[in-house]
Amino acid sequence: MKGTICLFVFIFAVAVQAQAQFSVRAASDEAVAGWQQVTTEDNKTIWVSPTASLTASDFESMTPYVNPGDIWFMKLVLTDDGAKKMRTLSIAQMNKLIALVLDEKVIWAPKVRSEIGKTEDFTGSGPHGLEMDVIRRLIAIVPPAAVRTK
Repeated sequence: MKGTICLFVFIFAVAVQAQAQFSVRAASDEAVAGWQQVTTEDNKTIWVSPTASLTASDFESMTPYVNPGDIWFMKLVLTDDGAKKMRTLSIAQMNKLIALVLDEKVIWAPKVRSEIGKTEDFTGSGPHGLEMDVIRRLIAIVPPAAVRTK
């Protein structure tokens, strides 16, 4: 059933062909001059860099998965160049925030706890991981490598 839902989400996203914008940016939980103050979906105030460190073109694929606890997440695979950019960003932002921005809205702002490499899981912050609307919009920008449940 979940595999069928995932396949439906993928087909729907491809059919929609949304013109969404996706980027990863440095962020802070303290004010930074020149950075945009935003409120996240979980009502936290953060400041986001106006400069995108990565854009959709830095990603090879974003593949949706669901774990046994019914938590939805995305497996991100970066291009080689994107992996270099992400490594640089994650080192610079160690123990600080990065913001994942979709259509000018912060969809998740995790604290970097380790160096991020070529592949990473994107879990989101909702009670069931990523919201289906976010998954649909992300895979409309960067198609999945394969659609399956984990």
